[in-house]
Amino acid sequence: MSLRISLMLLVLTTLLFSPTTTPPTTAQVDPCAGVITVPAAECAALIDLYNATAGATWTNRSNWIAPDVAPCAWYGVTCANGRVAELRLPANNLRGNLPASIGRLNALTVLDLRANALLGPVPPSVCLLAASLPTVDLSYNGLATARRDVRACLDSLDPDWAATQLMPPSNVQPILIEGAQITLNWQPAPYQPPGAFYEVGYSRELEGPFTLHGRTADATATSYPLNGLAPGAIYFVSVRTVAPPHAGNATELRSVAASLPITTRGATTSLLIVYFPADNDLSSYIPLVTERLRQGTRLNPNVQVVLFSDGNRLNDTLVSRIAAGVVTPTDAVQTRWGRRELNSADPNVLAWFLRYARATLPAAERTYVALMGHGVALTPELEFGARPNGTAPRAIIPSLNSATIPALPKGLDATPDDVTDRGYLSTVGLGRALAAATDNGANPFDLIFFDQCFQGNLDTLYEVRRAATMFIASPNYAWLAAPYHQYLPLLAPTASLDAIAGGIMARYQRNLDETHPNVIFAVRQADLESVAAATSALGAALTQAVNAGVRQPITTAMANADYVDTTQCGRQNLKLAPPDELIGLGGLAAALATAFGPGDAYGVSAAAASVQSVLEQVETSVRVGSPHMAPDEFWAYRDNVTVLAPLPPNSPAPIAWRSTIYTADAPFTATWAPDPSIPATVVSSLAFVRDGQWDEFLAAWYAADRPATVGEWCRYIPPTLVAEEDAEGLPLTAVPTGLGALRLSWPSAAAEDVAAYSVYIDGPAEISWTLADALGPERTGVVLRDLIPGATYRLRLVAQDADGMTRAVSPEVSAIAPAEERVYVPLIQ
Repeated sequence: MSLRISLMLLVLTTLLFSPTTTPPTTAQVDPCAGVITVPAAECAALIDLYNATAGATWTNRSNWIAPDVAPCAWYGVTCANGRVAELRLPANNLRGNLPASIGRLNALTVLDLRANALLGPVPPSVCLLAASLPTVDLSYNGLATARRDVRACLDSLDPDWAATQLMPPSNVQPILIEGAQITLNWQPAPYQPPGAFYEVGYSRELEGPFTLHGRTADATATSYPLNGLAPGAIYFVSVRTVAPPHAGNATELRSVAASLPITTRGATTSLLIVYFPADNDLSSYIPLVTERLRQGTRLNPNVQVVLFSDGNRLNDTLVSRIAAGVVTPTDAVQTRWGRRELNSADPNVLAWFLRYARATLPAAERTYVALMGHGVALTPELEFGARPNGTAPRAIIPSLNSATIPALPKGLDATPDDVTDRGYLSTVGLGRALAAATDNGANPFDLIFFDQCFQGNLDTLYEVRRAATMFIASPNYAWLAAPYHQYLPLLAPTASLDAIAGGIMARYQRNLDETHPNVIFAVRQADLESVAAATSALGAALTQAVNAGVRQPITTAMANADYVDTTQCGRQNLKLAPPDELIGLGGLAAALATAFGPGDAYGVSAAAASVQSVLEQVETSVRVGSPHMAPDEFWAYRDNVTVLAPLPPNSPAPIAWRSTIYTADAPFTATWAPDPSIPATVVSSLAFVRDGQWDEFLAAWYAADRPATVGEWCRYIPPTLVAEEDAEGLPLTAVPTGLGALRLSWPSAAAEDVAAYSVYIDGPAEISWTLADALGPERTGVVLRDLIPGATYRLRLVAQDADGMTRAVSPEVSAIAPAEERVYVPLIQ
């Protein structure tokens, strides 16, 4: 693991193995209130520095934040012309990170912070001081930066600043993993003051507390045997550099930690089966997912991975086996099917792969399944025919049968599950595939992770309820974070399923930010069946109320419940409200209990309370915020399991289309809303519709008969663009290069630690930023083809490190795809 990745991952463990100092809260009265001797912004910046560096423990903090004492009288602060001109705090026991607000002190002529315990990344705002700072001394701390522009700025301010910064060793990796010992290897820290050494610690929890295992003799060491460990257990290992007092710094200094999770070898093995049907707009993610799985197997020798991937090109369906950091492609597809292109939306393909993968490691103690890609929520089994005149809906579709779906409006790659075959996988088909792979539930998987949107729906989970002991799913958008290199170490032989599920959810959330609001939850099979039974009882009670003419409490409850966005089939309504068709079950139950009141004649309140009670057993993780594709909206959705919502009774069929086919009397014909000339048949109903009573409530709710309709459903996963605060700028140019083609170019070595470039595009066929291509770090350009001629596209380039975090990002660039073929030739004079 690189030094910069270590700094990014473990800033929370800055003070491991030493007492944690928590700065006291500042006085309730604002120390800068009424200050007129310096600008308020500069006073606030000084307060930020004090709080960020444990000011209460400074060696000298005379007058700092004291009442009625102006900043110009604080220790180390000198003012001139009504501005903070000098800040001298050398060897004053400043411990912590430099705050970004230090850039507001842009009248400084002297900044002396040498010989303290300042750690972590230097905020880019320091460069705002460059115009006025002739004297800067940051020596003998533990500061670093991954940004080339910040490094250049610091080099101009303090040319030898980096020479004395205490860093942890870099590229910490296990070279041998045994039952009781992990042998670590690394590259020594570049700066090694007299007496320096490395401390190695470990914890069984990601956030600690960490236990000190031992230390090396000196800082020239390149390895360490971490022994005395429990076999088959996960450890979070941390390595930091320690410098005792020396001539440059009179206090002991500990660097930030380089850290990574590692699982010791146990007596049993586990199997992770990953199914990635990316024959759509997710195709570019296949190399990233494969690499992360490879990295993960290096950190957990107890897990073997079997990966199915299908990209958006012909003959690219592949099954790979991954173990001990080695990816081995197989000929399993060709051997079984006699061809190299499969319809990854075919239930028979999924069932075959799951059985094949299980057979590769029949002695596995545990078997986990990750189903990636686009999710559809509840979708019955459908068949489509040709138009009455015999023509296919689009020329690109050679034929139509039960395994294909007509292209939806705009021809979005994000809409069908398999672009090459125009196939989609219904909820019923998914259940059929998992039933075949588990002997109808007699041989269930230990855990199924739906790394897909909308699969936290009760109908979906009920359809596959017998296929696993535990399920992880999201009721709304499952943003494609895909940190499988962080998931794999969690699959320790000694870990419980509850601990593994909780760990996966925690790592999922750690890789996102407030621009990716979401819910992810884990539910056991037994609890899932209890949720279904309670929901069915609630449906029965609501049916009685509706049949008795009681509707207003239901309408009130619906207005007070939370919906999941399901109308994102283009730039539509991104509010969490009708016409969205999925609604949070827990929130709806709470709203119904309130609207009906205690002891209602129909038992709705009691049934709703029962639903709430069983949902308390579902472990849930919530993140609220404003989604990046709709920054003006705030999503505070907190429910886990979702159900089909009763929309306003007069909702037209194409709007509330799922409810029109949410019946148990299949087969029956339906109208294909995007193109009514195409006959559609619902050939199989959902299991919960057949077994439960929620459908009976919806049938009573929509009093008027409505034609059975198949409308649009959306499976788009917006990309995860989680940028570090110190991500630097990245120049990007776009020029036309032929019909519907643009050439993108950027300079080489745009940032340190670049492991890959990601090209994002937003145009008429996208709802927001979509990954167009993933490229190696050596690339400096790419040609985007098959764009809509004459259409305007927004483009961005993101440089990511090996952990998938953004290190550099370009400004948004707009370009028009050429509407005619042109040849560009050099001008010769």
